[in-house]
Amino acid sequence: MRSRRLTIACVYEVPHCDNQRVLKHPANAAVLAFLRPLSVRGAGNAFSLRTHPDFVEFLERRAASLEAQLQYLFGGAALTSANGVVFAYAVGTDSIVLRVPEHGFTRDLLGANDQVEELPGWVTTRAWRAVRVVRDGQDALDQRIRGAALAASSLTTGRSRRG
Repeated sequence: MRSRRLTIACVYEVPHCDNQRVLKHPANAAVLAFLRPLSVRGAGNAFSLRTHPDFVEFLERRAASLEAQLQYLFGGAALTSANGVVFAYAVGTDSIVLRVPEHGFTRDLLGANDQVEELPGWVTTRAWRAVRVVRDGQDALDQRIRGAALAASSLTTGRSRRG
């Protein structure tokens, strides 16, 4: 008799963002269009969460320290600045994709994830790897997140340079 392996998967569903400031901001048009086809629709206005719940907690802590908001965009956890501009979103269990400031970041980080497709003007960092492998990795990652947040907060409702 063949043995059967039982796999149990837990699917978390999260509500899609209803913040019109985020959904209608011109600076978010490209990133929203990019994230939409990656989504898996759940019941009603919900989508399957596309990142690990522990990583969502990591993003929530970053949001609180930056006076930013955690939003769920088509099942993806994202951080938005006070003006509604998306400056970071999570992919998988440990990758964070950041909007690159106009003049780039002041510190380099290891941990790029080549398996994550990015929009022009965005860069991926494997958060857990950066924190564990790079000297002062947590500080460097926090600086990058702050840099992306500051750049996003300076974007107005006019046309943006980056997606």
